[in-house]
Amino acid sequence: MINFAKLTELHFWFQIRPLPMSKGFTIAFTVFFLLMITAKVGLRIYTSQMKRTLTKADKKLFDLIQSMLLTMGFLGILWTFCAYEGIPILSARFWLILWLAGLLVWVYFIMRYYVLEYTDFKIKRAERERLEKYLPKKSGA
Repeated sequence: MINFAKLTELHFWFQIRPLPMSKGFTIAFTVFFLLMITAKVGLRIYTSQMKRTLTKADKKLFDLIQSMLLTMGFLGILWTFCAYEGIPILSARFWLILWLAGLLVWVYFIMRYYVLEYTDFKIKRAERERLEKYLPKKSGA
């Protein structure tokens, strides 16, 4: 049974030699981080199939998401391996807190790009396409 009261204690998070994780937690963390890497591969396949229809802004957004998924998935797998093997400093739980903080910062910058630049690009592109239908086209001769 999990003692949730321990999660509020600093000693629990900052032990240099934490107790080993249970088999269930090790499997759950491994599956979660592998899903992140698998999502990156799936997104890469999707963008390679759709590369003709994607704009530069779409490609940049997908690249930001892919780099986040691969990096954080790999770091998570590395931490899980160190925790499984019981490597003293590298298996400490504060690395998980730092991982989560890094993930949140990365998601913030992706959302900031999406809100500020990506939507602005889409609006300008739609306006340009709306106006171009009234402009004369070059003749093919």
